[in-house]
Amino acid sequence: MNRLALGASRSAPKGPLLITGLTLIPEPGVVLMDSALVIAKGVISEMGPSAAVQARHPEIEQVDGKGFMAVPGLINAHTHVAMGFFRGLGHGQDEMIERFFFPAEKSLTPELLAPLSYSYLYGGLVAGVTCFGDHYYFSEGVAQAMERLGMRGVVGETVADLGGAFPGRSGWDRWRKHIESWPYSERVTPSIAPHAADTVSEPLLRELAEYATANKLPLHMHLSQTRGEYQRVQQREGCSPVEFAERCGALTDRTLAVHLITSTASDHKILKDHGVTAGICPASQIIYEHLAPIAEIMRAGIPIALATDAAASNDTADPLSEMRLMALLAQDRGVPEEHRSPEEILGMTTVNPARALGLSAKVGTLSVGKAADIVFLAGDLSTEPSPKPVTNLLFSYSSRNVRHVMIGGDFALYNGRTTKVSEDDLMAEYQGAVAEIHRRLGGKPE
Repeated sequence: MNRLALGASRSAPKGPLLITGLTLIPEPGVVLMDSALVIAKGVISEMGPSAAVQARHPEIEQVDGKGFMAVPGLINAHTHVAMGFFRGLGHGQDEMIERFFFPAEKSLTPELLAPLSYSYLYGGLVAGVTCFGDHYYFSEGVAQAMERLGMRGVVGETVADLGGAFPGRSGWDRWRKHIESWPYSERVTPSIAPHAADTVSEPLLRELAEYATANKLPLHMHLSQTRGEYQRVQQREGCSPVEFAERCGALTDRTLAVHLITSTASDHKILKDHGVTAGICPASQIIYEHLAPIAEIMRAGIPIALATDAAASNDTADPLSEMRLMALLAQDRGVPEEHRSPEEILGMTTVNPARALGLSAKVGTLSVGKAADIVFLAGDLSTEPSPKPVTNLLFSYSSRNVRHVMIGGDFALYNGRTTKVSEDDLMAEYQGAVAEIHRRLGGKPE
């Protein structure tokens, strides 16, 4: 029997694969010791106690997973993966979106988007991310980058007609045509991505919301993301950004409303009543402005999807560190334990984002018939003992424990190395794109 911990880099198994001896966390609140998974044709075809599954399938290639914790692929619900060229620039800055991001982004062109995406996608993959919910410009390039790395993604083109880097309808008209002739594999799917309540007019937001509903697509937007947005919407519309989004029909159980840092108690009731998922990016929000009122959001019963946002305002794409930070912040702010348990926090990177992004039928948990999107974390001396594996995952494990990442039955990361493309090639192409965007900006920004 092969060891999951050893061996050369591998991608797709040649046939069905049986992995035994795992500490398996198929969903938040469930831990199965010494368990096995059978993976065939990209999905989980069987799971159960190792001895029983082994006895039923002596003909299948077997791999020893002893010492590994296997969890559902982590979903980074809200990102702008191509913003790697902004890494580190959000620290200590005010109003970076309007003052620096929008002007700099005017230099973007479609051919730069795939290589600019490699840094953040790679950073997520090595930290256990199998799926990104992305929201940016020229998103066909983002989709191409995801395909090249073998990753899953829900990709939306940022649309705004009252501001942003590319104000007007052209981005939406182009993205709608792209959706209707979607050229990517089943791993990469589209979303509708209005920028924010202050940069999208009521007619356009209504149109986007109606399209999302009619086509059963997720609607992924910033909402109440800054004090400036709140003030501008109040002045223009006489209501809060959340109330404006509700008026436009943009709040449904397929809506991911991101940041909510200026949201109020009345906003939370609206979000809860419509089944909206809150996208919370703790590190990014603290670096950029301030943390959303997470205690009030959690007490209101609004499901939360955790995310890292972008290199511009959170230099890494590491969901494990974000989960730990969220657990500590929730405790510090007096959130009742039932809303901030390790199981609840794990659900914020698995079950909740899968539901918000329309992927629950495929991913978010490990069960028979679902896609084999699995993170294998290697335990070691620093993680023992582990009487409570989910608690241990949050507080003892980190991205350095991520050894293998499987997406749709293929290893996209094996022994810590990418399997689909050379990391050296990714680095060279990324550095070339960064140099070009800096050239267009007249030099490296300070």
